[in-house]
Amino acid sequence: MNWHSTTTEGMEKMAAATWYVDVDLALPAPADDGQIEALMDLVQPMHGAIASGARATIGLSLAIEAENSWEALAMVKTVVAHDVAAVIPGSRVTSVRALDEDTRSAEIDTPRFPELVAVPDIADMLGVARQTAFKLSNRDDFPSPALTPRTGNLWVRAAVEQWSAARDRKPGRRPHVPLEGGQDD
Repeated sequence: MNWHSTTTEGMEKMAAATWYVDVDLALPAPADDGQIEALMDLVQPMHGAIASGARATIGLSLAIEAENSWEALAMVKTVVAHDVAAVIPGSRVTSVRALDEDTRSAEIDTPRFPELVAVPDIADMLGVARQTAFKLSNRDDFPSPALTPRTGNLWVRAAVEQWSAARDRKPGRRPHVPLEGGQDD
């Protein structure tokens, strides 16, 4: 297991600061309510939070006061090796990282979810009518929707663009070329 440290100041020693340490764990089975409660009690003094995954995974996010990232990682490694292992035997660390406050803030400000498109957007992208875009979206070779809210499916734009570039167009049809500025008439 690699323990990663990311700082905006490098690895030099500094006065005690808050380090944000994220730990991902793979569990032998999904955690039960008692285990989650025990973990919450364990991470509470470290201003921690827990995210429980559906596939027997748990993420811990902790705030650690330490002089540097390596010291923060060492403190968390001790907690995980002893206390978490006692609560959930057989748990395995899959990733760990320590971030300083500036790096953590920048990461929080950066969106992580890909751009999503609906049928009208797909119609514009492909230069076809909405009805045609809807029909195309039901083809077996079309990308699966990323989200399926009641208002209509949403696809990842990059997946639709990749599908469009690779698809066979019917003979006699010109590929869609958007006008300058990305706007169509």
